[in-house]
Amino acid sequence: RVVEIDMRSGKQLRTYVVEGAQFLNDIELAGDLCVAITDMATGKIHTICKGDFKAGETARITRAAVEGPELEHPNGIVALGLGKFLVAGWGPGMKSDFSTDRPGRILEVDLAGKRVSPW
Repeated sequence: RVVEIDMRSGKQLRTYVVEGAQFLNDIELAGDLCVAITDMATGKIHTICKGDFKAGETARITRAAVEGPELEHPNGIVALGLGKFLVAGWGPGMKSDFSTDRPGRILEVDLAGKRVSPW
């Protein structure tokens, strides 16, 4: 889950349920009105944007913005600019003990184009 909090009042505004998430790990601003969240276990990056959900609607994220083994189990994420990020991959083939087939790399991810490439 991702929780939206009003920083001035400390009041919890909304909880976003990311369906199928297993290890939500890092979150980063993705422009003025969106955030991107990594799920290291499932190899996905999800986004939540202001206006995605109407008041009173259950906030459920049902699909990833980008996913796949080429993300190498995304761990950290930092924005480069509109829809582009550097992502620290934990490593391909992650096992239940967090060991991997090889060390992860820093990747450049373009969410709009769904492109992942070594940085």
